[in-house]
Amino acid sequence: MTLVERGAQLADLDHHLAAAVAGAGRLVVVGGEAGVGKTVLVQRFAADSDDLRVLWAACDGFSTPHPLGPLDDLGVSSEGTQREVFAAALDTLGGGPTLAVIEDVHWADEATLDLLLYLGRRLDRTRTLLVATYRDDEIGVDHPLRVVLGEVDEARRVTVRPLSIEGVRTLAAGSEVDPVELCRLTGGNPFFVTEVLAAGDTGVPSSITDAVLARVAPLGAEARAVLDAAAVAGGDLSLLERVLGERPLGLDECLAAGVLRSAAGGVAFRHELARQAVEEALDPVGRVDLHARALAALRGSSDLARLAHHAEQARDVEAVLEYAPAAAKRASKLGGHREAAEQYARALRFSDRLPPESVAKLLESRAYQCYLTEQVDEALAAQTEALELYRAAGNRLKEGDMLRWISRSQYRAAQMDEARASARTAISMLEEHRPGVELALAYAHMAQCAQVDLDFESALQWGERAIALSTDLGFETLLVDPTITVGIVEAIAGMGTARLHRGLELALDHGTDDCVGRAYGGLAFAAVRRKDGPAAEQWLAAGIEHTAERDLDNRRLYLLGWRAALALQQGRWGDAAADATTVLNHPHARLTRVWALLALAALRARVGDPDVWPLLDEVAELTGGEAPQKRLPALIIRAEAAYLEGDVDRARAELGTVPVSELLDRWIAGTLAVWRRRVGCERSETGSIPEPFELELAGESVEAAEWWEGHGCPYDTAMSLAQSDEESDLRRSYDAFRALGARPGAAIVARKLRKLGARGVPRGPRGATRDDPAGLTRREREVLALLGEGRTNAQIASRLVISEKTVGHHVSSILRKLGVRSRYDAAKLAAQDRELAQPT
Repeated sequence: MTLVERGAQLADLDHHLAAAVAGAGRLVVVGGEAGVGKTVLVQRFAADSDDLRVLWAACDGFSTPHPLGPLDDLGVSSEGTQREVFAAALDTLGGGPTLAVIEDVHWADEATLDLLLYLGRRLDRTRTLLVATYRDDEIGVDHPLRVVLGEVDEARRVTVRPLSIEGVRTLAAGSEVDPVELCRLTGGNPFFVTEVLAAGDTGVPSSITDAVLARVAPLGAEARAVLDAAAVAGGDLSLLERVLGERPLGLDECLAAGVLRSAAGGVAFRHELARQAVEEALDPVGRVDLHARALAALRGSSDLARLAHHAEQARDVEAVLEYAPAAAKRASKLGGHREAAEQYARALRFSDRLPPESVAKLLESRAYQCYLTEQVDEALAAQTEALELYRAAGNRLKEGDMLRWISRSQYRAAQMDEARASARTAISMLEEHRPGVELALAYAHMAQCAQVDLDFESALQWGERAIALSTDLGFETLLVDPTITVGIVEAIAGMGTARLHRGLELALDHGTDDCVGRAYGGLAFAAVRRKDGPAAEQWLAAGIEHTAERDLDNRRLYLLGWRAALALQQGRWGDAAADATTVLNHPHARLTRVWALLALAALRARVGDPDVWPLLDEVAELTGGEAPQKRLPALIIRAEAAYLEGDVDRARAELGTVPVSELLDRWIAGTLAVWRRRVGCERSETGSIPEPFELELAGESVEAAEWWEGHGCPYDTAMSLAQSDEESDLRRSYDAFRALGARPGAAIVARKLRKLGARGVPRGPRGATRDDPAGLTRREREVLALLGEGRTNAQIASRLVISEKTVGHHVSSILRKLGVRSRYDAAKLAAQDRELAQPT
């Protein structure tokens, strides 16, 4: 394929390669629609890169891909633990100036995506440029690849776009095809354009399949047999010979016609779209026969995922039940939990002949893999089906244990009432049997449910029972989880963190990496809550390093949420926004989103951003089934946002009537008490609360401000000073708010100063809207800048962490203010006026 209109992309890749060879290795992603020329671009780039070791790998398009398949192409063994395999891959890539390419990562299995994350975070230690290509039109907001893309800086993304009319005209030169019509019907897709031109007809086919089949039609019978076999079994020559039962006699004709090309170890289609078109054109009987031949030819190989794929397509029940579970276990060992779940689903589709308890075990296995990958609805469906099978078989022990697992999934799905009920029923059933591991796990889970509800007494009770039974059973690994749970509850209750430290020690000695991450999260949370900045920084750094090194994204996101909270209270609002946005852009974050949402919502409220309410509404949805005490942090921020907007009545309503004296978390109790005072509620009994709140409630706002200042909390310092009636204190508060960019707080204090008769108080900072030549708000200017980059509403919403509906409102407002009819016109205007397009 002729390379047309790709100079800018080649220049970007050259830039990244130069940086990598100089010692700043990196991951770069190349995105574009299917057939747009990503492979051709990277092939040309590799051919032009002299004095480099070039490694090439690809992900296959099987329905359930082979875990870590690209490692075979890179010459790295996938035997061993995931950490050992990943370390070996890094060593292989780090052996000198290297260009490594992994194609089609939109098809990558989960283990390969984990590998990309692992390498992307460590390549800066090497002289390697790793280029990953993907179809950007095939990854939705929930696609696992989004996690990897979220880690890649915008500057390290290369986008390959369809050709312009001039580019199509260049390719069509010398043909009789009308280039304008060709561009219109193909959308400028280079592969489709070249397939149409190769078909040698003046007309334009209606689909890519028609174009490919028109090119295939002149082939003889022997060549077509080779092509069909290659479409099903791949292009390995020895495998093709075994599938065909003879030498591939028509191969030369396929190569001469350009429908296949030479590749390492055999042949390949010019594009996956062509392979799919040929396979889809096979008659059903012929397709089944070819898959059966491929299965027979591959028996004895280690590629279990491929064997399972051919077994299913050949409708070979015994082979599916042999290979699919084995492929699932292999995938799980390598960290490919999504692929493992799909392999178990494949086995279940052929499980009619299995006894019920064997089916239940397959369902359990699938549910566990779904649980690990945040496919909570799928996990619950499989668990519920397994529960019914165990119940029908009269297996009460397994029924109780399955209810415990169902409770955990219900918690992940934010079904709090159902989770509590399932946990209680599980314990009732398991206590009918001799105490064992199942009951110890159920006690530990019940303790965690109570901890989530901030039910101090119940959490301690169930936690101590789990610890006692685990000790009696002699399983130290079972001690880890309940010790951490009890430690978290004690920290919340102000009883110190000694038990949490013990939980961390046990986790490091006997627990999983995930347990260690949970212990770090508990210690970090406790330190942030009590405003102990140095301790918080210590535990956050250790926890984030631990979870990032092991790619424990769920735990890492939780820690990033609390790091955002720490940065917020320390006045590092840019850092807070960055960490919160990282969490919220992660496609699989669910309950871990809450703390990031709260940090970002508080930040937006304090700077006067009207987009605060969608964040707080999402928190309400996520925590709707939780105990009232768990919802208080969000209610307090809702009240603060209303207060800063001047709606004191709403602020009072948001704070509710929960008695302060009954709250377990005394920091939340103190925060609630002072906010109720600030919005004019009557003072009620608080019980013992932390010092800065006691001081402010006692009318000693300056002393409270000094406490906050001593603990590095500038916004809280300004807010406490704002409660004073002394002009000097209020001026200090006003200056502090201004320094932070907290315009609503500064405006409130300015009004208070003017009421005191203070002179020289500004009427408030001039809004960015007044200074904007088109009257755009700051947020509208941000949206306009992204429109100028050709972003969709969904992409803008993801980038700015707002809803698509909110983006739509902004776009409508922008069009109205600019006096244009379409977003295209607005984007064009933005490109013409860079000053207008730049956010302030």
